Parts: sequence; C-alpha cells; structure tokens
Amino acid sequence: MKKAFLLLFMLISMTINLLQAQEISSSKKFMRPKNEISISWGYSYFLHQYHTSEEDAHDFIRSYWFSDDVFQGPAHFFGVPGISYMHNHTWWFAQGAEFVFGGYYNNVYDIFTNDYLYRKSGIDYMFLYTARFTYMSRPHVSLYGSVSAGLMLETSSNRLNWMTFMGQLCPIGISIGGERVRGFAELGIGGKGIARAGLTYAFGK
Repeated sequence: MKKAFLLLFMLISMTINLLQAQEISSSKKFMRPKNEISISWGYSYFLHQYHTSEEDAHDFIRSYWFSDDVFQGPAHFFGVPGISYMHNHTWWFAQGAEFVFGGYYNNVYDIFTNDYLYRKSGIDYMFLYTARFTYMSRPHVSLYGSVSAGLMLETSSNRLNWMTFMGQLCPIGISIGGERVRGFAELGIGGKGIARAGLTYAFGK
C-alpha cells in the first residue's frame, strides 16, 4: 500500500518536471496513435486481507477449520494482472475492453498429521468495458481518469461459483513516455484494485 502511494508521488513529481521542461501552449492538445495495447498489474486491498505469512500459518490455520479432518493453510495472493485494448477517438476520449483476473491458493492439510493433501484455489475473471477521459495531454505525459463496467466470474478449484456485475472508478491516472511506448500508474476503487501500473504500446494513425 505504501509502495503504491510512493510510486504515485514519484510519478506526479516527474509529471511536474516534464511539464516545466516542455514549452507548449496550454491550448495545444497532443493526439496519440489511434490504438493502444496495455499490460498491467494491480494491487487489491480486499483480496490481500486473506494473505498471511508462512511463519503465522500454524496458529492461523487452526482457527479456519472447514471440515472434521482437514484444515487450510494461509492464502497466497498473486495480484491482479490484466491486458487491455483501447481506441483513441479524440485527444480526450478513448474506449475499449479489458480482461483482468486475480486470485489466491491455499494448501490443505490433514488435521491430525499435518500432512499436505491437496491445493485449493480461487480465481476471479473480469471482462470490462472501459471509457477513459484525458484532461491533460502533452507529447510525453498525460493525466486522465476512467470508468469500467462488466462481469466478474468467480471460480473455486476450476468450478464456476457465481457471476456478478463488477466496476472500477479511476479518478487519477498518469501516463509517461514517448509517442509509442509509455508507462502508466493509476489509483482507483473496484475490481481492478486500488493501485495499478503497466506498459502501453500505441500504433496506427
């Protein structure tokens, strides 16, 4: 959590320095190539609450018995990776689709012998429509916000448990780099996590 805010603070500082270095009229808007493909990784505060260290596992798992003869160990969370495609209609508006997933796994043990029995896992798959609104556009830096909405499929041990609506609100995002390749970071609320970072490749005219 602290690392995510530190990264955002550093990016904001870089943004200010870049803006001061660029002698561009505030009325001039920079239009990037039409198409963008991005890969990213996010941090979900809610899913991370299920994580505990191996050192705490012995005491922790005793309070999480879920049958008469087995218990589950600590949850290990692998973040919220994703891939997206966006189409830039104007300098300020883009829309596209995202595929994001996040999950965890637990080892299951015999309650009497502590022997490992099998692994239990759960993964959430999200298919989202995203609209992005850029409120500052320059050749090497931009600031934006976005909203996403779609479906989430919750699975456990490769079985579909349920399907529900999922959304994401991102009030602030920062993109820094060249015309084709940029890095970005976002803060938001929703299924994609409270903090995300990734790389974008833009192409087309």
